[in-house]
Amino acid sequence: MQDLTPVFKLATALVVATALVGSPVAEGALVLRMAISPARPHARHAVQVQIRTYAPMADPSRRCGYRPVAWRISYPFRVQAVGPDHAIHDIRVRQARGNLYLGRFTPRLAGSWVVRVANFAPDYPRCSGSLIRFKVTR
Repeated sequence: MQDLTPVFKLATALVVATALVGSPVAEGALVLRMAISPARPHARHAVQVQIRTYAPMADPSRRCGYRPVAWRISYPFRVQAVGPDHAIHDIRVRQARGNLYLGRFTPRLAGSWVVRVANFAPDYPRCSGSLIRFKVTR
């Protein structure tokens, strides 16, 4: 009797490859939504960074050409906060429930801040959700 395992593996690989090629995924493989809490942070008070991961499914009726679908993925995000003095502060994030990652940092200066996911550098595409700007007050 002939062993059909290699044939079965090849057929499975072809089915998976065909499904991936035919699936309506937008240009990027991963998009994010970031938020900070509190929404109006103060200098020398902790700020929580929330990152949610999504798979972009093609939808030409949407602004960026896709609709985000929640996607739990284990990914080594490199998150940074950039202060008004242009100093870069690394933020360690951990995976929480579902598609949520959490991190925390304390801004020392008042002014304009940016939190960015350096994995999307250097251009940080507008529709990737990899950058958020906010003001820190005294």
